[in-house]
Amino acid sequence: MTKKDIIRKLSSRKFWACVAGFAVSLMAMFSFPESTVTLVTSLITSAGCLVAYILAEGYSDGKNEGNQN
Repeated sequence: MTKKDIIRKLSSRKFWACVAGFAVSLMAMFSFPESTVTLVTSLITSAGCLVAYILAEGYSDGKNEGNQN
């Protein structure tokens, strides 16, 4: 797997939805309180949005830098 593939996967909304779903399923299986499940889901989705934004901006800045040279 190349660096580009990893970046593409980390910026995928589907990937972060899958991570959140997996975490929620595990917490439900182990009978975590609903408030904890909600907090963890919020944290995962927020992190996913942040990672996707950072990677997209880095990609965009890299493309723009290449066009200026």
